[in-house]
Amino acid sequence: MKLKNILLGVFTIALGCCVLHLATTSSAQMRGRSSLAAASSTGPFVAQGWTTVVNNNFLIPNGTRNFSSYGQPSVNKTGTVVFRARSTMGTHETGIYVREFPKGDVRPLADTFSFVPEPNNLNTKFREFSSFPRMAINASHAVFRGQHSPVYTYMLPDGTETRAGTTGLYATLGNDLLRTGAAKLGAVPGFEFYSV
Repeated sequence: MKLKNILLGVFTIALGCCVLHLATTSSAQMRGRSSLAAASSTGPFVAQGWTTVVNNNFLIPNGTRNFSSYGQPSVNKTGTVVFRARSTMGTHETGIYVREFPKGDVRPLADTFSFVPEPNNLNTKFREFSSFPRMAINASHAVFRGQHSPVYTYMLPDGTETRAGTTGLYATLGNDLLRTGAAKLGAVPGFEFYSV
């Protein structure tokens, strides 16, 4: 079990380093351009000064509170921003949100109102999220870690019921449809491909 946690951590760090490398390379290329105004509508997004993506005046989508706390965002070269945010007053509302900046609205990729994707035979919803979701530099693919109550129940060989799966890596592949990338299910029969 410790090995799985270590490998999941190593995978997350490696993914973050890859995203950081791509972002650094892209940033260096952007600095080398002579004209900020030369970007076309199909080219890279280039900010023209400071503009608000989200702040404490924005209502949390699907929620009843305003945003009040934020994690580090990830931004791709078209200006799509993915970030973790939450409320601090009243009902705890938190999630992973995306905005196709500057034209799009803030929308949830996953929040505490969202069901964890399959495998999930317990209709489990998310509880919490990692503070730094990652976004692909050239596409609207996002990945993040989510925490939740167990998502899967099954029978052990001795006839007792058990439950598994309290965390995992989740991804969107160019749309808002959430998929399980890696689930911490352990030795659940039929889901060996999630084993490390």
